Amino acid sequence: MNTADILDKAADLIDVRGLAKKRHVDGKGCLCTAGAMFCAVGIEPVNDVFQTERWPTWNHASGETIRRVFNWFTEWLVASGTDDVDAVWWNDEPERTKEEVVSTLRAAAQAARAES
Repeated sequence: MNTADILDKAADLIDVRGLAKKRHVDGKGCLCTAGAMFCAVGIEPVNDVFQTERWPTWNHASGETIRRVFNWFTEWLVASGTDDVDAVWWNDEPERTKEEVVSTLRAAAQAARAES
């Protein structure tokens, strides 16, 4: 999967499952932006992101793909004028809505397609 495909799939997943904050996945199955990116490549996150023995490392091949997409998305957010320095903080802003995250991921996917 390329960057745009992962961003679109992450948007689809959050749209269906809901938006989580401060966790990759919450008790109801809602996902944050990073958690949705992992799910987009077939890795289901765990509730407690600090249980690293159950969480794939960034060195895992899929983890490297997610790192690339996550970093691209963060750079795109900053270039788009966000005050947040990365996508985690952007996702976790109290006023951030599911609809805003989904529409932003879709806009980013469109921008990624335009770049390639």
